[in-house]
Formats: sequence, C-alpha cells, structure tokens
Amino acid sequence: AGDVLVAGRGNGYGGTMGLLVKIDAAGKIEQIVIADHGESIADVPGAGNAFASDFTDEFLTARFAGKTLTDIQAMDNVLNGTTGATLQGTAPAIKQCLVNALGYYPLAQQYVDGIDAVTGGEDA
Repeated sequence: AGDVLVAGRGNGYGGTMGLLVKIDAAGKIEQIVIADHGESIADVPGAGNAFASDFTDEFLTARFAGKTLTDIQAMDNVLNGTTGATLQGTAPAIKQCLVNALGYYPLAQQYVDGIDAVTGGEDA
C-alpha cells in the first residue's frame, strides 16, 4: 500500500530478536511488529523465558512511536525501569533492532522512490 517497512535484528539475552518497523515520511517510528525473538534463559534453573509477556507489538509501538534514529541512539536504556536479563539483554537488543531499521530506512525509501519513478507509482 505504499508503506516502507524496514527490519532490524539484535542480539538479545540468550538469542536473537527481529523487529519490523513502519516509518513515516518524517523518518519517525510509526509502528513496530515483533517478527522474531529467540531470547531464553532456559539454562538458568527455575527461570523460564526472558522475554516479558507485556513486550507486545502494541507495547513497543506505544513506547517508541514518534522517535527518530537520533532519539533512539541517544537513549541509554530504551526500557527504563527494567532489571536483570531484560535490562542486560532485551533492552540493548531492542535498541540494536531499531537503530538497524531506522539507519536503513533512507536507502529503502530511495529504492522505493526509484521503483515508483520507473512504474509511475503502480505496483510492479
């Protein structure tokens, strides 16, 4: 539908994470979808999964909507108020995903603009 979606991947606590990010025309985050997360602290006796159940697409979108690459890069901890594996592994992975996605966006937009120029804006 003309939207540019970019993906970012990060190394979380005990596994990888992937986020799909929709970015508006101003280069700000509009929506986030968790595409993949393999975080686990299963090797820690009595632990379970490190990825908190409230870290949903909606939670991440609400937390980061309107943020730019500069905003995300300036954040020390993107999940303030968290502790343990979430602070040490999940938060840096989310930041890494977002920085990767936002950093790639200008190139992705340029590619889409190039296709639009050739096709007149029609789907190829």
